[in-house]
Amino acid sequence: MVNGALIGTTEHDIFSIDPATCHENWRTHEDYVPAQILKVNRGAAYLDGLLYRGTEDGRVLAYDFKTGKRVWKTTIADAKLAESTPAAPIAWNGLVFIGNAGGDNKGVKGRMYALDAKTGKIVWEFYLVPKGPGDPTRGPQGTTPLDASTWGNQAGTPITGGATWTSYTLDPATGELDVPGGNPAPDFALGPREGADLYAARWSCSTRRQGPTNVTSNWCLRTGTTGMSPTRPPSSRRGVVNGCWRSRRRTGTCMALISPPMRCSTVCRSLASRTPTRAFRPIRRSTSVRVLLVAPNGTALPTTRKPT
Repeated sequence: MVNGALIGTTEHDIFSIDPATCHENWRTHEDYVPAQILKVNRGAAYLDGLLYRGTEDGRVLAYDFKTGKRVWKTTIADAKLAESTPAAPIAWNGLVFIGNAGGDNKGVKGRMYALDAKTGKIVWEFYLVPKGPGDPTRGPQGTTPLDASTWGNQAGTPITGGATWTSYTLDPATGELDVPGGNPAPDFALGPREGADLYAARWSCSTRRQGPTNVTSNWCLRTGTTGMSPTRPPSSRRGVVNGCWRSRRRTGTCMALISPPMRCSTVCRSLASRTPTRAFRPIRRSTSVRVLLVAPNGTALPTTRKPT
C-alpha cells in the first residue's frame, strides 16, 4: 500500500488496485518462460515514483507507479541454470537491493546486488559464498573476506548455495543490510561439503553505496540433513531487553536471539568473535508460536506469543 494504491504481484503480473473500491488501476503482464517450476513472486518495492520486482527468469524490472509502464530491466541471474529472482526487493537511497535464488541447483551461488534505482545499472555485486575464477562478474565486486577455506568440498562437488528468495532488512539509520543466506548444497548431505560453508545459512550484514564493507555474519543453522535455511528477513529493534531482538524462522522452526546493549548490527559477527547471544530451541509449527526468551545472563523473560 503506497500513495493510495495497493500494489500486488504474481509470477507474471504486477498490478495496482484502489483499496477503497477494489477497482484495478492498471495491470502489466510479463510473458516469459520461468526458470523453474515454482510459480512464485514475493512482492514489489517502491521508491520515488517507481515500482520494482523480480521475475522467475532472473530479471529485475522497474515500472512507473501511476501507469504500470515498464521503465527498465536488468538481468542478474542465469535462467539456464534455474536461477531466478522471486524475492521482494528493498529500495532505498537511490538503490534497489535484491539477490538470486536457485542455490539448491548444483553450482549455483547466491549473490546480492545493488542496482541504480533510476537506470537499473548494477552498482555492485556481492557473492554470498566464495566466488571462483570461472564465476561470472556482472558488476563491480564488493569487498569480501570470503575464500574457500571454510568449504571442505570433495572433488566434483562445486561450492553451491547461499542464495536468497525472500526479502531483506535494511536499517536506514546506519545503511546496513541484513541478508538471510540460503542453505549450502547438496542440502541433504554433509559428506560432500564438510566445513562451515560461509556465508550459506547465515545472516550477513552491512552495506554501503560503494559496495559491502565490513561484512560480518552470524551462524544460524547447521544444515546437513535438514535442508533448513534462514528464509525470513530478520526483525531489528532497539531498546528491547536493553539490547537487540531478532527473529529467525522457517516453516516448523522459530528461534530468537537477545544480546547485551549494543548497536543491532554488532549482533552479526564472524564465528571467531561471536557475541554472547543465546540461540533458542526450535518450536513446532502451530497456529501460534510460543517464543521462549532468555537473557544473556540466563534469566528467563516473560513469554510472548506471536502468530505464524
